[in-house]
Amino acid sequence: YFFAIYFEALLLVCEKVFFSEGLRGRLPWIFYLFVLSPCHFCYLFKAVGDPAGKKMKVGIDCRELRAYRTGIGRILLEFLREARHQAKDYDFILFGNQRTEFLSFPYVLKDYRKVILEEKLTLWWDQIQLKNAIKKNHIDVFFSPYYKIPLLSKIKTILSIFDVTYLLVEPYRSSWKNKLYIKNFIRLASRKARRIITSSHWTKNDLLKSLHLPEEKIEVI
Repeated sequence: YFFAIYFEALLLVCEKVFFSEGLRGRLPWIFYLFVLSPCHFCYLFKAVGDPAGKKMKVGIDCRELRAYRTGIGRILLEFLREARHQAKDYDFILFGNQRTEFLSFPYVLKDYRKVILEEKLTLWWDQIQLKNAIKKNHIDVFFSPYYKIPLLSKIKTILSIFDVTYLLVEPYRSSWKNKLYIKNFIRLASRKARRIITSSHWTKNDLLKSLHLPEEKIEVI
């Protein structure tokens, strides 16, 4: 918890110093990498708790782990680096598809169990294949680093949503994909999730205004 308190304080300082209206209150990815990830790790444990002393199984959507690192991929990698050293009472099961490059990060990922599900149609993978795999592997809590979750699963879920630019800023806002697909899935996933992790109070306000969620569901870390 020392690290959680330390990095939360550092995050607040960065928010005061670096945020401006022009940036819409969003941290650069470098801050996600070095500030948010350790908090991400601590908060996940705090949120899900320990079920009566038994080892908890946490499933994670790891499709963003690629050799060319996306922002979400960087966060996942640093999260898993921390969890590998500290998560003595948790089993992390990493879900990926045929394009997930687990072998590109052998030092970090070597001790994790991986489940690879062939993805032919993304929507089917998100809603059916992943749901079945979660049930088969007896997952207690599912962590998604973005808005995609199996909506029909009864699993407790934690989401990360770092910004909603594509719903608020033109020309992204006018895109039919964002209007019909992403916005609806974000709304449904957000309502189902136990907690939503975000990176700033500005983004939290965006989420509250856009998705009409209860404030206590969104945690700024």
